[in-house]
Amino acid sequence: MRIGVTDTVLAGLLWCGSLALVQGIPASPARANEIQVTGTAVLFGDVLSDLIVYNADKTQQKIILRPGDASDDVTLISTSSFIGSAPFDIAFALVSKKPPGGGDTPDTKTFTPKLLAPVKVDYFQVSNSGQFLATELAPGTSVDPSLVGTAFSFFNGVNSTLPGVTLGAGFDPNGELTNPYTGLAVFESQPFVVSTSTPEPPALIVMIVGLVGLLLVGKRAVAT
Repeated sequence: MRIGVTDTVLAGLLWCGSLALVQGIPASPARANEIQVTGTAVLFGDVLSDLIVYNADKTQQKIILRPGDASDDVTLISTSSFIGSAPFDIAFALVSKKPPGGGDTPDTKTFTPKLLAPVKVDYFQVSNSGQFLATELAPGTSVDPSLVGTAFSFFNGVNSTLPGVTLGAGFDPNGELTNPYTGLAVFESQPFVVSTSTPEPPALIVMIVGLVGLLLVGKRAVAT
C-alpha cells in the first residue's frame, strides 16, 4: 500500500478545512439580525421589560419590547430565553428589566457593548434608595457576580475599580448615556445574558465532510 504525496496533501486540506469550519470561520459574511436574551435566575426570574436594538453606527433602531408597555414583558429564568429580530445586523442593545412581579416599578436600563460575544448584563441602583440607574457597559466588561450587593463610589459616572462601567440617569433616543451619576451605587444584579444569533455551519456535518475525505483517500491508497 502506498499513499502518494498528492493524497496526503488532499487529506490534509480536507481535514484542515473541516476544522476551520467547526471553529466558525464562515465562507461568506454571516448576518446577526437576531438577538437572544437568556435569564440567569434559578428561581422566580426577572422581568425583561424593554428591548431596543441598534445597528453598528446607531443610525437604525428597532423597538422589540416597547417601553412603558407591560403587556409585552417577559419573565426569564436560567432555562428560558427570548428571541427577537431586526431588519439589520444587530450591534448594540438597550435592555431594561423589572424585579420579579414587575408592576409599576420603574425600569432599570443597561446599554450593552457591541455584541461580538455573549454579554452579561449588569444593573446598579442608588445606595439606600432603591432607585435604579442607567448602566453603559464597554466591550469586555462583566462585573464579578459575587459582588452583587456591594456598594461602589462613583464620580461623574465611573469608578476606577469597575473599568468599563458608566452610570447615569438614563439614555437619549440614540442610546447615549445622560447625566453621569456621582454617589454610592449598589451592584444590584446580573439577570440576563444577551447575544446575537449568527448562522454557523453545523459542527457535526463539517466534521463528517473531513472524515469522508480521509476515508476516500484511504480507499484510493488501498486500491493502488
